[in-house]
Amino acid sequence: MAKYKLTPEQYQEILVKLTLQEIRLISSNMKFIEENNENALELIIDEKLTHQDSGDIVNFFSSFSLIASGKSNKKEVILIDCVYKAVYSKSTDVKISKDFVEIFENTSLGIILWPYFREHIHTNISKMNMPPLVLPMKRILIGE
Repeated sequence: MAKYKLTPEQYQEILVKLTLQEIRLISSNMKFIEENNENALELIIDEKLTHQDSGDIVNFFSSFSLIASGKSNKKEVILIDCVYKAVYSKSTDVKISKDFVEIFENTSLGIILWPYFREHIHTNISKMNMPPLVLPMKRILIGE
């Protein structure tokens, strides 16, 4: 279990000075490889988080990737990549430290953006005339 360098109180002190302004889908790419399709699919989901701090605005970017492959043939059937941007305003006296970002990206931000990714997957899978893929809820274990 990873140990964070900020106390919960220090984290909260910064968090209350951030205000979510918008969440926006900034890119999306998808592919359905029909000839590889099977009834049973295995999912691999990856998420990468980055940020840009520019004065009174902090942009957080979450890049999601889903690969659905056939359980028996192991061939890729569905590929979906997308990037969401969450824009936060902040007080000018707030310093966004590396320690804060590590905690925020691994807890709060993941929980905020995951439902957007789940909906994106659900909507686009239905447009491929495929049965729904139900993605799991995002579980965050504090201290990991």
